[in-house]
This record gives sequence, structure tokens and C-alpha cells, in this order.
Amino acid sequence: MIQDELFFPLNMDNTGFGPPNLDQSSQQASGHYYNNGSWHARKPSDGVYVPFVLGPAGTVNADLNSLAKYLMAHLAGARGNDNIITANSYQILHEAVDADYAMGWGAFNVDWASEKILNHGGSNSFWLAEWLIIPEGNIAVMVIINAAGDNADQAKGQVLATLIDRYGATC
Repeated sequence: MIQDELFFPLNMDNTGFGPPNLDQSSQQASGHYYNNGSWHARKPSDGVYVPFVLGPAGTVNADLNSLAKYLMAHLAGARGNDNIITANSYQILHEAVDADYAMGWGAFNVDWASEKILNHGGSNSFWLAEWLIIPEGNIAVMVIINAAGDNADQAKGQVLATLIDRYGATC
């Protein structure tokens, strides 16, 4: 269903399920973990699996081009445009239902934007991702790191801060 309703319509060509680089012949980047003062590449035998019930949220893998297509669809939807779903459906997905949390998205106000911004992120302990959508500025950014943990989280925060400083001021 995800392939038919999401990947195909958005032309997300390089996608899959489960962690990327399951066979070591793949050209995809391995996830990494930090242990005893150094970084180590994840091996396929390390078993990077998300519980079945969280499959739609955590077992999809995609290249950066495909992720960008998905993010741009959400940006367009947040700006009131239909694409794979209606703008009204995006509004429902992006509307905070509990404090600043929408259906998988953070939706909150910041001092440098007059409208709510959206963010989404996650990790499976070997990869880390965070997306930020600024609808009024027509801006979407993603930070993807093939590692997780405190060091990767700090790096992600610094990259996002730099991008916000550079592009958020245009809102």
C-alpha cells in the first residue's frame, strides 16, 4: 500500500523496507554507533529492526532524493496545495491535537515566524533524521545523519540552527 499510494505517485524511486545496506555489497551508507570512544559501522547482523507495530513509522528507508520529494509534498500541502492527498488532509495531519504535537509532526510557534512551523524526526539508533517545514517562507530542510546518540543529536541541532539562521530570517 505504501508503495502504491506514496512511493509511486511521488516518484520515490530508491526506497525500501527495513534498514538500508542489509547486504554489504550495497552502496548505501551504513548506520553507525558510538562505543568506547569511537564510531563503528553497523553490520547487517546487528539486526536494526523496529517493532512490527511501528513499521509504517520506522521501517521505510529512502535515498535523499526520495526523502526530499516526500518533504516537498508536505511543504506544498502545508501551503494549501493538493498533491497525493488534499490540502485539507494535510491540514488535519499538521494540526496540533495535543499541545504542539500533530499526527507525527511537531506544530509550534517560534519567535522568527508568524505562522506555526512543522517538524518531524526520529531514529532507530543507527540513523537520525529531522525535517523542518516553514510554510510561510516556502522552506523545507532535512538533516539526515547515519548515526544516532548524543553526538549525532548535537550535530543535528547545530546544522538545523545554522539553516534556521540562514533561511528562517527570510520569513
